[in-house]
Amino acid sequence: MMSKGRRNLGSQLKKAQEIAHLGSWELDIEENKLTWSDEVYRIFGLKPQEFEATYEAFLEYVHPDDRVAVDDAYVSSLREGRDSYQIIHRVICKNSGEVRWVQEKCEHIKNLKGKIVRSVGMVLDITERKQYEEALKRARDEWAMTFDTVPDLIAIIGPDYRISQINKSMADRIHMTKDQAIGKYCYEAVHGLYKAPAFCPHTKTCCSVKECMAEVYEPKLGGYFLISTTPIYDEKKGFMGSIHVARDITDRKRFEQGLQRLSDIGALAATVAHELRNPLGVIRLAAYNIKRKDKSGIIAENIANIDKMIVDSEQIISNLLFYSRIKEPHLKEVNAGEIIKESIAQSVAKFTGWKVKVSHDYKKLKKILFVADPVQVKELFVNILNNAFESLPEKKGIIKVEGSYSKEKNNMTISILDNGIGIDPDDLSEISRPFFTRKTNGTGLGLSVCYQIVSLHGGKIEVSSQKNKGSVFAVQLPLLRQEI
Repeated sequence: MMSKGRRNLGSQLKKAQEIAHLGSWELDIEENKLTWSDEVYRIFGLKPQEFEATYEAFLEYVHPDDRVAVDDAYVSSLREGRDSYQIIHRVICKNSGEVRWVQEKCEHIKNLKGKIVRSVGMVLDITERKQYEEALKRARDEWAMTFDTVPDLIAIIGPDYRISQINKSMADRIHMTKDQAIGKYCYEAVHGLYKAPAFCPHTKTCCSVKECMAEVYEPKLGGYFLISTTPIYDEKKGFMGSIHVARDITDRKRFEQGLQRLSDIGALAATVAHELRNPLGVIRLAAYNIKRKDKSGIIAENIANIDKMIVDSEQIISNLLFYSRIKEPHLKEVNAGEIIKESIAQSVAKFTGWKVKVSHDYKKLKKILFVADPVQVKELFVNILNNAFESLPEKKGIIKVEGSYSKEKNNMTISILDNGIGIDPDDLSEISRPFFTRKTNGTGLGLSVCYQIVSLHGGKIEVSSQKNKGSVFAVQLPLLRQEI
């Protein structure tokens, strides 16, 4: 009969196994008798002592993908006469179908002849640990993926200036693999120097243990960068270095420089306009007086040429001033039909005497309203129409103006077609660039002004052209609504 003390000890052992999710088993090899503790049954999703355990029954509960490996681990340990073995594998709970991870350890017991007669082992439920490991791996993978997909150049740099981690953007930019970069001095890998540059924000972070920023031009990387360094600490709040983030701001800096150049051009244009318009006014007045006093009409043609040159010069000055002063449009509701009508009239008046047939079909736009700066939009259409006239050889040809709108896209399209000399295919990508022109007396600002105006109004210009056959400029602008 079992004593009370032994019963208590057995009860405590069962409770301890249950708390630890640790079961024990014993296999009598000669009798093929397998004994499981209650906790092994629970780990396998069974009620304690639910059935008489056997080795074959145990294998049935092992996950199919692990079954061969588990059987081989045990059988090979017997065959090779090893003292023990251990393995981590999955089991499938009978009733719920839940997959659990277990760690098994086994020691073999031999008889006096050295033959293994019994195996004693333990089964530890490590499902929670495996789930934690898998979650940690997923988190690491997600962090690594995020780290590598960020377009900014990121590195983790120690107090000794050595790189301990680097993202793909940074590695690609310095033309190294991650493995090549890690361990190198940052000033060597990034700047090609033997010590940190004077502007180095990492140096300042190391000294102040504060976030530091700097905007620099790095010739080795070929661009401008906004650099920030943020201190990082270990679990004991000891300084470990900084997270170094470099954002490429080259496009922004070039845009700012472009704005500055435009500002300079604007100042120059205003001066030039002032200095030229005064003498042009004097020349115009003198030409008028000569024409008025000339009764014979002998010099009338020359005076007409002078007048034309004055008009052309004033247009060049106007384009230069308009280009240099383009700013945010003063938006209001504008009738599309009225703007097109006024633009055609202004352009036709400039080319009076030319043998050009100008036709138009924009009746669909006569009741269309859109939000725009009327001065800028009129300048847009007049410039394109003037270009169409000037593309016609021998001052004769055909120009068509067509207008339509799309309810689905909520925009309108005004197309200006001509049968002039066309645009060389190689020049199509250049026509929006300031000061680009193939005309002998052009400034190259007219179309550049057009593209800027359209951009400010949220639209676009599409151009198609064939050499010696003509061009089509299709201007698309967003609509407000259609009048009822």
